[in-house]
Amino acid sequence: MLLLRYVRLYAGEYDNPRWLGYTVDGNGAWTVDGTIQTRSVSVSTSSANSETNKPSVDVLTLTPTASKYFDTFENARTSQNLLWSKGFRLRGFSGGSTAHGYVEYFVDGAYSTLSFTAAPSSTTPDWYSAWLEVYGDDDELLWSSDTIDYKTDPIEATIDISGQRYVSIHTGRIEGNGTDILFKNVIFK
Repeated sequence: MLLLRYVRLYAGEYDNPRWLGYTVDGNGAWTVDGTIQTRSVSVSTSSANSETNKPSVDVLTLTPTASKYFDTFENARTSQNLLWSKGFRLRGFSGGSTAHGYVEYFVDGAYSTLSFTAAPSSTTPDWYSAWLEVYGDDDELLWSSDTIDYKTDPIEATIDISGQRYVSIHTGRIEGNGTDILFKNVIFK
C-alpha cells in the first residue's frame, strides 16, 4: 500500500479516488466503474509422478519391496577382475524357475529410466551361464540380456520404465549351480 501511495503522490493524484482509471474496493479488489477486474492466467501443472518432480535416485538408498538371493556389497570383484565398490548382488541358482535372485522396487511411475552396470562376479566358474531380466507392472518384460558367462564384460543398460509402478531385476542360471551377478550404479531417473 505504501508503494501505491507513493505512486499516487508522485502522480499528483492522491486526493483523486480514481488513479489511472482504477479504484480499489473495500475488499482490496481492483475495479473499473464498479466492476471487479480479473485476469486469466495460464498455469502449467505437471503430474505428481512426473520425472521432473523427483531427482535421480541410487537404489542403494531405497528399501526393496521384495527380494530373494539379494544383498549389498562394499567391495567385490568381477570375473574380469575389476574391483567394484558399493553395489548389490543377485544370485542365480540351479533348481528350476523359482530358484533365481531378484529385487523389486516401488517407483510409482515417478521415473522414466532404470540404468545399471552388471557383471558376473569373480567366483563365476567357466561352465556357468546366466541371464538378466527387468520386469515392470503385471510381469511385463522390459529388458533382457544376452547370455552371461565368466567371459562377459560389464553390461551397461538403460531401460525405459515410464509409467511403471513396480520395477524388478531378475537373474537366473542357464547352466551351472549358480553364482553372483554384481550390479553397480543402479539409478532410477
